[in-house]
Amino acid sequence: MMNNRRTYSFPEKYTSAIETQLNLLGYSLAKPAALAQQVKKVSDLYADRQALSTLWLHPGHQAAYLAYFLPLNYLRLTAVLHEGQSLGFFSNVSNTIDFGSGPGTAHLAWLDSGQSTEHWTALEQDSR
Repeated sequence: MMNNRRTYSFPEKYTSAIETQLNLLGYSLAKPAALAQQVKKVSDLYADRQALSTLWLHPGHQAAYLAYFLPLNYLRLTAVLHEGQSLGFFSNVSNTIDFGSGPGTAHLAWLDSGQSTEHWTALEQDSR
């Protein structure tokens, strides 16, 4: 039986930018325990859509998103984009609108997949 497993890794080029932002928020990838606590808190927010609206207000929540959720979602999107490309799914896409774009995770994955972003629109209600 052939192994069809694909592996993906988060690009190193984004890690230093994330670390810089984490430092501004008072966190660091070198101190994962504090980040892990914030990741748990943000995970709990996803259970309560009302509370989720405050995601970007708390520096710890922002740090959790940058350190954990952004790389996780980037990797998920990369796998989806890879599969879509192999099926020709994106061959005629002329416009892309990302509702609730957050820090632009989908845009980064889309760019790194080699897709054109000429007609990319990102919509996020929170300016942070």
